[in-house]
Amino acid sequence: MKPLSVANENLIDRTIGLWQPRLRRELSHEDARQIVENVTGFFSLLSQWSRSETAAPASDVRPCRLERTVDGGEVRHEG
Repeated sequence: MKPLSVANENLIDRTIGLWQPRLRRELSHEDARQIVENVTGFFSLLSQWSRSETAAPASDVRPCRLERTVDGGEVRHEG
């Protein structure tokens, strides 16, 4: 068995150990593989969203001016 295969089998076994008691049913290796794939995909998507929010291109950033209303609140107007 290749080292990567051993690591994958260990991850599958640990996934079964974590999720099987919570789901209260027996999990197959395929069930565990799908859980790993779904969780990995979920966190990859969150990471992409986080990067896209923090890396706005400079051309998309427009200065705005603030005007005060009578009651002291702020109203933003794009300039």
